[in-house]
Amino acid sequence: MLENKKRTINIGKLTVKEPLGERVYNEIKKAILEGQFAPGDLLQEDFLSDATGASRTPVREALMRLQGDGLVKIIPRKGARISEMDAAELSELVEARGLLETVFFDRAMEKISLEKMQVIKDKMNSIIDEMGSIDPASPPWANKRLEYSKLDFQFHRMLVEAIGNRFFLKYYDSLLDRVILYSHHTVIKFPESFLKSASEHERILTAILKKENQEAKRLIIHHLGKLNKRLTNKVD
Repeated sequence: MLENKKRTINIGKLTVKEPLGERVYNEIKKAILEGQFAPGDLLQEDFLSDATGASRTPVREALMRLQGDGLVKIIPRKGARISEMDAAELSELVEARGLLETVFFDRAMEKISLEKMQVIKDKMNSIIDEMGSIDPASPPWANKRLEYSKLDFQFHRMLVEAIGNRFFLKYYDSLLDRVILYSHHTVIKFPESFLKSASEHERILTAILKKENQEAKRLIIHHLGKLNKRLTNKVD
């Protein structure tokens, strides 16, 4: 694990006019969820203070909130460490997420916007086409992957949001943050898994748009099973 001061981390200086603590929290969380820190990395308070331009007090408050989100674990007198999960915990995480996406799937399909699903599918396909002409080892490819991943998680979240239960959605969001954190680093370790996942999304969205609900549900379960293998380093 590298000390923060020896790494290039893109955390923005605070400019948006909102409460300072909220801004610090949002910037650090964004950096975590974009994969700029890996599970187990130490977040040093002085580094985060310099990066954001904020004092250590709002940084410390932000880390406490992030600990509540399950994204970090505070280390007394040091800062915080990005949360680490073992294979069993990751499997349970994917299982819990999968239940929320599929148990009430038919109900969600009654309310979900197929127009929005089509827009997401078209954007995903456009990004994949662009990535085909970019060097996979280059920063532009990584930026496009991040752009695609945001659409990916937006799509999955829509499946739960359409259920219409705010408690399910709040719980799902807490799970999704941790899935996002680990998904980024899985792709870094296994780049080929990205295109496999993209192909799975293509099939799921096609089934949804054709209103083939049972097939779509089956494909989601299959997709999450593959994700479980990827997260736990059991890649095909």
